Amino acid sequence: MRVVGLRAVCDLSATVRRDRREQDFDVSEFVVLENGDHVNLHAERGFSGRTNGADFWDQVTSDSIVRDVLSTVLPSAPDPVEGHPFGWLAELCRAKGIDANAADLRRVPYEVVLSDRVLTRLAAAGHTS
Repeated sequence: MRVVGLRAVCDLSATVRRDRREQDFDVSEFVVLENGDHVNLHAERGFSGRTNGADFWDQVTSDSIVRDVLSTVLPSAPDPVEGHPFGWLAELCRAKGIDANAADLRRVPYEVVLSDRVLTRLAAAGHTS
């Protein structure tokens, strides 16, 4: 089955923070196959956010979360997409029985997806972009 997309998914972490100025996020990457199936490649990354205001969700936007997701999955380089670990992701694909190489993954669209829980929190705060 051919890979037609590569995505990073951001969700709220199960870690409960007592400080309302802080929030933890989990980030995973998966491939989308031509039949519409999604196959999770890894889920060991994440990041924490902190604001100076009274509540994290009062100061964050979907755009700022997307930037943090990209900072989590992409290397710090002049061209981070070119430096993305496509070879490693291709190895993860092959380990799951998906025939893909780094060149294949480099050619497909890359998208950041915010989970429903993240979108709900953003909408409740009135900050969606």
